Amino acid sequence: GFYDLDHQWRDYEAQAGLIRTLPLPPRARILDVCCGSGSHAVLLAKQGFRVTGVDQSEALLAQARSKARGVRVRIAWFKRDVFSLGRTPEFASRFEGAILLGWTLSIDAISRRFPELLRGVARALKPGGLFVFDVALGANFHPAPESPIVYMLPTGFKGALTIREDERATNSLKAFSYFWDISRPDGRPPRRVATREVLRMTGPQEIFSLLKEFSGQFEVAHCLREYRLDRPFRKGEKNLIVVLRRLDGAVEQE
Repeated sequence: GFYDLDHQWRDYEAQAGLIRTLPLPPRARILDVCCGSGSHAVLLAKQGFRVTGVDQSEALLAQARSKARGVRVRIAWFKRDVFSLGRTPEFASRFEGAILLGWTLSIDAISRRFPELLRGVARALKPGGLFVFDVALGANFHPAPESPIVYMLPTGFKGALTIREDERATNSLKAFSYFWDISRPDGRPPRRVATREVLRMTGPQEIFSLLKEFSGQFEVAHCLREYRLDRPFRKGEKNLIVVLRRLDGAVEQE
């Protein structure tokens, strides 16, 4: 519950809407990489796509399953290593489309291994299949708020989120500590949950240079600044959305 509340800044409707405008066949199979609690996957399934969601967190997949049941859509959920996709029959050359949306690529643990993820997505896509990903560019990161952010769940639970930025951050990395103080409706003492996240300050040239290394597997179909095909990317923008097309006869990148 708190995960979705803390990610309300994601424009899921616009991001899923972009997929609907792409040249995909009716009822295309879509692979949602790092699907989290399933918000993108559910919207795509409601649009008629056959969706498979993959994540490494069983807790988030449990939320995703519940969300799909709530709106009565069928989605295949898998707990898998997202860096080795396409090596098993249920994923190999099976999908017409794949997505990595919601700025997940800004997480350093994902960003550092993006070449592995690209290789896996290439294995999972059919020839001509499309891969859509987005990334927040370095200028898009703001200082952590000074006061806690308070969220309320319908069940009566209250979560107060305090974010602290690590002062040892570098020009390319920023580290944040998240402290959740969760109050229960039964009046028992609050429970504190602490997590830490490292975000990479990515520039567009880093992304474009990496994609050149995969020119034998993918071609760039679109570079966008918004989740619309009529909004091409321009220098100085804070958001980059890339649509890649898997090439016919692509040779796996080592």
